[in-house]
Amino acid sequence: MKKFIMVAATCLAMLALAGCGGTSKAAQSTASKSETAAITSTSTANAATTHSAATSTNTNNTDEASPAAKEDIKSEAIIKITNNGNTMTFTLNDSPVASSLLSQLPITVDVTDFSDNEKLFYPEAPLTKTGPTALAKRGTLACFTPWGNLTIFCKDYGDGTDSDLIEVGHITSGEEYIDDIAGQITIENAN
Repeated sequence: MKKFIMVAATCLAMLALAGCGGTSKAAQSTASKSETAAITSTSTANAATTHSAATSTNTNNTDEASPAAKEDIKSEAIIKITNNGNTMTFTLNDSPVASSLLSQLPITVDVTDFSDNEKLFYPEAPLTKTGPTALAKRGTLACFTPWGNLTIFCKDYGDGTDSDLIEVGHITSGEEYIDDIAGQITIENAN
């Protein structure tokens, strides 16, 4: 801003002197050099600003994830549930109930059928009962807060408005084994 004011003041001074017509060639030469230096300095500053903005824009539009985004990808919790020789993996969300489950692993627990759409089991210790409301689809792992149990849904259930049902995660592989879960399951951290 100061450079712009300096250039404007120099231009005004030159116009005033030119209007008088009585300036010497030395004075005109000095004023011309000052004006050229000010314009060059302003142009250089503007070019640097433009380059800086372009560089900033280019680094923000790369296809690679930022270090923070890469860390989020690495911290995604994955668990492995094994039953009768079959393995299923689940990706857990970032919720207190999921963290509560992870802190208990590895565990082996009994599983039972509940109705025709759930495989129900209880962790060894009570879970923290806070997290996002579950929209229970096939393969959703959820906590039913009144009972404190975990459930793997075999079929879609409800409309996502049951606040007693908290989503813990969802199946990422082995979905074909859900209906066959029976007896005991072993749950381990797969990270």
